Amino acid sequence: MKYVWIYLVLFGINMLIALGIYTWIPEYRGYLRHEDRLIENLTAFFYVSTFFLSLLFLLKSKEHLKERIVISVAGLLGFLDELSFGDRIFGFKWPYIYGVQIDAAHDFFKLGYILIKKPALLNTTYEYLLIGVCAMMAVIVALIFLYILIGIISNSYLKQTYILALLFASLGFVSLIIDLEIVKNYALFTLEELLEMNAAIALLFCCLSLYDSRLSKKPPVRST
Repeated sequence: MKYVWIYLVLFGINMLIALGIYTWIPEYRGYLRHEDRLIENLTAFFYVSTFFLSLLFLLKSKEHLKERIVISVAGLLGFLDELSFGDRIFGFKWPYIYGVQIDAAHDFFKLGYILIKKPALLNTTYEYLLIGVCAMMAVIVALIFLYILIGIISNSYLKQTYILALLFASLGFVSLIIDLEIVKNYALFTLEELLEMNAAIALLFCCLSLYDSRLSKKPPVRST
């Protein structure tokens, strides 16, 4: 469980540092919550590091292949999500749907919330079809992750990987809820960015622990 404990220590340290900056150095708050600043750049870095590490570990070992592919895809998706899929860097213009610019994966979550809250906005067959396709994609992704997690739970060597995956999913979900802006508060928006960064770190540790778990299966070397 070393990766879990190391992660929890890092989580506590970076949250305390952020709290100190937010409380006592207010002029630096922008580095914590604004786009393309320190926290968001670190989040993107952790996600892309996870993606490349997963690919590297895939080349070294084919063990836990499906789990590594899921982590790699999640890392790449998280990285692109933080870059708004190239919207701000390359000047891509992604479409707006009911006031929500769809330039990140989590924007579909926000769009779904708006449509659930105001179903009268749905007035064409194509819009219902769009929501149906999004719902099917969400169910498929959820089933894939559920399948992988069940496999992890059933393997005693991978319990710390399961815990880290659960932390990644939980922190990501909480940040999605905050992003809905049900309550508009700058402190909450700062918390959202910090949780997203810690979710990215959890995924990175998930990748490392999964690779390290192969060593746990090897029998100890007997001295002669």
